[in-house]
Amino acid sequence: MRNIKAFLVALLIFCITVPMFHFGIKKELPGYELSYGTWINEAKFASADGLDKMLASSQSIPIFGSSELRHGQKSKFHANTIFKNADMEPVFIGQAGYQCLTHATTLGALGDNLKGRKVVLIVSEQWFKKKGVREDAFGAAFSEDNYIRFLENPTIRQETKEYVMARTERLTSSNEVMNERILRDNEWYGEKSEDALSNAQAKFYALYVKEKAQTRLLSESMLFGKGKNKSKEDTTTNVVSDEDWADLYRAAEKKGGKIAGGNEFGMCNSAYTHSYQEVVEKGSVKRPGYTTNSVEFDDLECFLKICKDEKITPLIVMLPFNGYWYDFANYDSSKREAIYQKVRDLSEQYGAECADLSGNEYAQYYFEDNSHLALKGLVDLNEHIYRFYQEDENVAQKDQAK
Repeated sequence: MRNIKAFLVALLIFCITVPMFHFGIKKELPGYELSYGTWINEAKFASADGLDKMLASSQSIPIFGSSELRHGQKSKFHANTIFKNADMEPVFIGQAGYQCLTHATTLGALGDNLKGRKVVLIVSEQWFKKKGVREDAFGAAFSEDNYIRFLENPTIRQETKEYVMARTERLTSSNEVMNERILRDNEWYGEKSEDALSNAQAKFYALYVKEKAQTRLLSESMLFGKGKNKSKEDTTTNVVSDEDWADLYRAAEKKGGKIAGGNEFGMCNSAYTHSYQEVVEKGSVKRPGYTTNSVEFDDLECFLKICKDEKITPLIVMLPFNGYWYDFANYDSSKREAIYQKVRDLSEQYGAECADLSGNEYAQYYFEDNSHLALKGLVDLNEHIYRFYQEDENVAQKDQAK
């Protein structure tokens, strides 16, 4: 009776929504443009079909991350400027609160269309608190469209699905409405059913969720997507050679001399003054709780398992701690190194390339604040991603020249 009621409610909502979708908004998901690829918006991340379309080209590469994807977006050192005329099409997936479990689910939803291709996961060391991602952050980042398609993906092993289902149930347990949806999704899509009514309800509901995600993406992209995140600085960069990268590092250093260096923590002056100076003066900094026992490592391993199942080649970009700040916060170098080493070990275990940026803890003009990259840090990040993308391209070009 309960299932029939849920089905009828979904039917009613669907009948109202679909005509609005088809006649009120042109049913055409945005294709790739750099401004869409680097656009930071929940609606973009939440539509599996929308991401599929942005990633349709073999030149595209999904870049999973969190808040660092947004920082520096209007500077000439961000991906939306650096790659303006390049042959790579970066597709950003994530913002603040998006961590390994959310990215594993999205990767699993897209997996069929990413077979044999490359992906990038930018790993922030600040993720590795004991309980991993916060419940509220996970809930805000959750996409039911991606989750259903992840569960329906036949390539992913059942034990991996069960891990994600169990983690998702736990992380939504304090949100009764959301948790009820998760339990229903797990029942409908996580297990094979012989019940014809349940199967019909599941198919119909999945279509409804997909249409809703597409509608939201169309609306958001028309209102906020194109051209809203362009650099205010010179955008004539065309990164294809070592000389281009060298020019960018020199430009970043020159810019850094103007906007950073006014504090002992290697931060941009505006960030330090706004968010850290008072804390330093009062001596009220809290000791960080990052640990090698974090459940986030299990979520990272889940992401790597999905890459292996789907025959996807991952690059794990390991961001550095700001050494000056974390020395001040009494989170010493041995604890930081333990976090780094565990990321390295997991990457090696699953055959993933690791761009290890940990040697830049004390690099000049590298950080915006106590964690986010800026200036030379952004150039370094983008260079590692581009060189990873170029690896097979260079081999293919050499083969063609023989």
